[in-house]
Amino acid sequence: VMFFQSRRTVNHVVAEQLSSNSMNSLQLVGNSVDSLFKRMNSIALYINEDKAVKELLEQESDTTVPLTEYTGLQRLENLARINKFNNIIDNLAFNMVGTKSYITFITREGTRFSNWNYEGQSSLTYFDAYPGTAGTTNLCWKGIVANYVDRDKDITPYVITLEKGICDPTGRKQYGTLLISIPEDEISRLMDVRDSQQQRILLDQNGIIVSATEKSWLNRPAAEIPGLEDIS
Repeated sequence: VMFFQSRRTVNHVVAEQLSSNSMNSLQLVGNSVDSLFKRMNSIALYINEDKAVKELLEQESDTTVPLTEYTGLQRLENLARINKFNNIIDNLAFNMVGTKSYITFITREGTRFSNWNYEGQSSLTYFDAYPGTAGTTNLCWKGIVANYVDRDKDITPYVITLEKGICDPTGRKQYGTLLISIPEDEISRLMDVRDSQQQRILLDQNGIIVSATEKSWLNRPAAEIPGLEDIS
């Protein structure tokens, strides 16, 4: 659950007191961000239901030999699976998200599929907890987290992430966990305003600022920021 607020920094006017034009603009922003989040949901549901994806994951889960003990043929088959799944993810990211995104699927055995290059320490350690675990099969918003993509984290320090466990058609066998992350600045770009006296924020259900046009407010409780105490 996300909540939008808009505030004029000079007069400390919150959303309910804004002009009609500002409220209309805020509604348009809300619709744009809501549409982006819905597209993220749709990707997660598509991967959970797509037959081609399930076939690839079933082949992966049927392989009981550790990767380090693969024969030459098994390595080629594994590489073919990775390329096919990565192509599916690439197409989904390009055709459905509409912004920069990081889509990652990590199996319970530790194999990773993604549309981004996960070289670097942050990229490696962030996913260490996922192999061997059974994540929630429900759509789960992790909210704002530090960007785990090493090559981009200096440019965009935070991402907003959706997580879902992917299962077989019976729901009893879990293949692994899907994570879809959007750089925070992609969200704040949708909220950008021409009025330099106005700032906009996106709150989660706990009152934490997950996106903002004022970057020093990110990942902080709105209640801690002067002028925002009454809207969290």
